[in-house]
Amino acid sequence: MLLNKYFYYKILNKIKYLFLRPKSYAKSIGVKVGNNTKIMTKRFGTEPYLITIGENSEVTAGVNFVTHDGGVWVIRNLYEEYKEIDILKPIKIGNNVYIGNDALILPGVEICDNVIIGANSVVTKSITTSGIYAGVPCKYICSLDEYISKNSSFFQNTKKMGYFEKRDYYKNFTFDK
Repeated sequence: MLLNKYFYYKILNKIKYLFLRPKSYAKSIGVKVGNNTKIMTKRFGTEPYLITIGENSEVTAGVNFVTHDGGVWVIRNLYEEYKEIDILKPIKIGNNVYIGNDALILPGVEICDNVIIGANSVVTKSITTSGIYAGVPCKYICSLDEYISKNSSFFQNTKKMGYFEKRDYYKNFTFDK
């Protein structure tokens, strides 16, 4: 009976994975998701119920959450008394956090509010101060004010434009360095 229950659970999760949008999928498998949060990944690992994502955050495509330390595989095989061990740690993402494409968030990481994580970053440690972080391993790059100062000359009010309107706008736009 237990085998049948597990089999149906796996089938149901595969159906959810295939047909639900990423945010709905995340919620259906136990990820705690805050209001006004965008999710574009379905990579929540084997313990999605240990993941919390705050409000007004955006998790982009390919972001991978890992809540377990798979390295215990070696320990399990070496020592009889550790045959059944796991190391699981929750992941907590604060409010107003942006996580760039293909970033990797490792077990036990907490990211405070008002943080930008660069694409392809590997977040190995908790982030306790707002700002911009990127790299392998992920490290502090600059404050939000410094980011604004460096990039404000590129700010354009195009967010609410439709595809074609934005395309036409940028066809005639001059990018200054």
